[in-house]
Amino acid sequence: MAKPCPRLNNRALLAKKAWRLLHSTSSLTYSVLKGKYFPHSDFLEANLGWSPSLIWQSIIWGRQLLVKGLVGNGASIKVFSYIPVAS
Repeated sequence: MAKPCPRLNNRALLAKKAWRLLHSTSSLTYSVLKGKYFPHSDFLEANLGWSPSLIWQSIIWGRQLLVKGLVGNGASIKVFSYIPVAS
């Protein structure tokens, strides 16, 4: 069995969070981030802004993966496929 790759797992988590923000505009997370980082635009047009949090920087990085098409459509991202199951 191949070793799990934490870096790939992290990328999958960030892309999945970005996909959820893109499609769940009524969530509390979306509302808070919209109020702070992109009050006058939508998620796809949002910039890092001045002094962004590490969370926001990471979500923007995950959004870039979605825009480039590197992780598919977001619905089928297998986040835990790299973690081995204990027997």
